Amino acid sequence: MSDLSEVKRLFPEARRNILYTAMDMMNKSDGEIRSGFERVARELGPCDLGLPNMELGVSDERIRFALDLCQELSARCIT
Repeated sequence: MSDLSEVKRLFPEARRNILYTAMDMMNKSDGEIRSGFERVARELGPCDLGLPNMELGVSDERIRFALDLCQELSARCIT
């Protein structure tokens, strides 16, 4: 596992791409996903979030939730 906090320290201008797994999207609660995304934004931002290989088991609603949450967190960080 990468130490992304250390990467941010060493390369503060580099933009990170955080990948969130389909398994996490299927198994974690909305609160757990929110908490994880907030931590990423706080500790690693600015960064991009990737949702690779979303499988049939991940509902459109869950993906929309994740995208809406990203938009919310981005707006909070910009203002």
